[in-house]
Amino acid sequence: MARVKLTHYRNLPLVDWIAAAYRVPRSRISGPVWMSGERFDMFAKLPQGASDHQVPEMLQSLLAERFALVLHRESKQDLVYALFVGRGGPNLKRSLPDSGASGGGTIGSGQHPPLTMAGGVMHLELKRTTVGSLANTLSQFAGRTVVDCTGLAGDYEVGLDISMLDFPGISRVAHTNEGDADAPGPSIFAAVERLGLRLEQRKLPVEVLVIDHIEKAPTPN
Repeated sequence: MARVKLTHYRNLPLVDWIAAAYRVPRSRISGPVWMSGERFDMFAKLPQGASDHQVPEMLQSLLAERFALVLHRESKQDLVYALFVGRGGPNLKRSLPDSGASGGGTIGSGQHPPLTMAGGVMHLELKRTTVGSLANTLSQFAGRTVVDCTGLAGDYEVGLDISMLDFPGISRVAHTNEGDADAPGPSIFAAVERLGLRLEQRKLPVEVLVIDHIEKAPTPN
């Protein structure tokens, strides 16, 4: 008997649904303020033969059908953190092809990454994640959009440890070309360096999703 695959979102603001569907951080979505407050649960059964990597496209269809979502894309220059491979090369573990966990443990994959907190440290486990999805996850903590400039392909198993003590200053500039070089940077930069990667502040064109229309309430089930 074929195993039925289920995917779900619990208590997510509508803006996070859109971020998941279009694989972008919420900072790159421009639309009504209320999208960050209205929360919904979603449960779906994947068609036989469908993979978790197809979930975002299915979610795009759901948002269009149930919320009458209409949007367009714009490009703008923005100050971002560019993610590069470090001088010593990447320190990333490849995912096994037959790994049961799938989807890249980011919101953009259809699921929140497993998260634990102990001793003032937040630990994230990202399963079968692309470096692009990792960049989206980092955007949630870096206080600025993170753009994947590594050129790395494939899926990886990634663990991130972030000190909770640094969260009040998480958006401070660190390891950048500008600013005070002696200022302590948030631990997200150290976590990235342990992966054999690095973040650099750059001004780059980024794609922004502009919401033209969306309903506050979905059509009935």
